[in-house]
Amino acid sequence: MKLNWQFDTADYILGQHEVHLWQASLNCSQNILDFLTRLLSADELERAGKFLQTKHAEQFIIARGMLRLILGRYLQFRPEEILFSYSETGKPKLSQIASNLNFNLSHSQGYVLYALGQYSELGIDLEYAKDMGNIKEIAKRFFNSQDCEYLESCSDEQELFFKLWTAKEAYLKATGQGIAGGLDKVKLTIDQDRFYLERPWTIYSFSPQTRYYGALACKGKLEKILTFSIDLDRFSLELDHSHHYAKDGKRESS
Repeated sequence: MKLNWQFDTADYILGQHEVHLWQASLNCSQNILDFLTRLLSADELERAGKFLQTKHAEQFIIARGMLRLILGRYLQFRPEEILFSYSETGKPKLSQIASNLNFNLSHSQGYVLYALGQYSELGIDLEYAKDMGNIKEIAKRFFNSQDCEYLESCSDEQELFFKLWTAKEAYLKATGQGIAGGLDKVKLTIDQDRFYLERPWTIYSFSPQTRYYGALACKGKLEKILTFSIDLDRFSLELDHSHHYAKDGKRESS
């Protein structure tokens, strides 16, 4: 499903049964990279320093810096003062702020997605549809027999493969298991191109960019999704009065 991503400034208010999705490129100017670096905690900078390639370290910094900026606006909190705690599988959550806000992020091939909502369990996954070999053989390694049957009967096996993968991984991220929980253990039902899990779970699949597949998983009813795009080089970043970024005043649509 193709969503309409707007460059408009959000009101940063989450309604019940509502998710806000944010997307951004992980490329930016050196000035913005330096700014985002200053927002990160010591442990985040240590993690960035462990990447072997500079490009991957910079993308981690941009993704985490933008997460802090976005959360800061919703929480009315200075982004550099936000503290995270982590599950055993590495899933981050807010630690010192009393809030119903939950979040998750995923990035792939230069793009990042963020999901925010008032759900006890929330996950998002993003994958770039790179050219692959024998998809059905790969599916046999990671998926269950029902998934493989779906692939056998579909007209576009690559599209379905990535939709299945992202839906399953979004769910595993939401539950905190991560991919180690086993993609084959996630039982999805397909009906008229939509994916379903056992209640009360909701799965929503979409395509944020050409050749990218995304999926959102939340525990509960989902009634509304609002979508926003951020072009880092078009935003002026500041910290005063919790206004951490401001657009140039021109309205655009994707």
